[in-house]
Amino acid sequence: MVLAEDEATGKRLLLTGDGLGNHLIDGLRQANLLSGDGTLHVDTLKVPHHGSDRNVSKKFFKTVTADKYVISANGKDGNPDLDTLVWIVEGAREHGRAIEIFATNRTPSTRKTCREIRSQGVRLQLGSDG
Repeated sequence: MVLAEDEATGKRLLLTGDGLGNHLIDGLRQANLLSGDGTLHVDTLKVPHHGSDRNVSKKFFKTVTADKYVISANGKDGNPDLDTLVWIVEGAREHGRAIEIFATNRTPSTRKTCREIRSQGVRLQLGSDG
């Protein structure tokens, strides 16, 4: 996991690799990066492990929030999982935040999410069908 910050703008990017959500949260806690309420907000979050719901949970997206979510997945093994996309959208909605999700490829789950979230303050930018 890497947390990068632009000193000039204060913008932060969290790169999570293939980390498990609970391990990522533990690492953030150990590094004293969680706020007093136990959360971390970044400008951009690279969603762990291609958006697999086997690597993250709803709790992860309540703990780590972002304005922009990046998901690199091509549909292999069902990634990104629909549950992951739902958790991201629900977390933003609960906090009244407008977010953007950028997915590298169109997959069944990203297409379904696109259809369902058009009016929910979420912009979902999809890559190619490749």
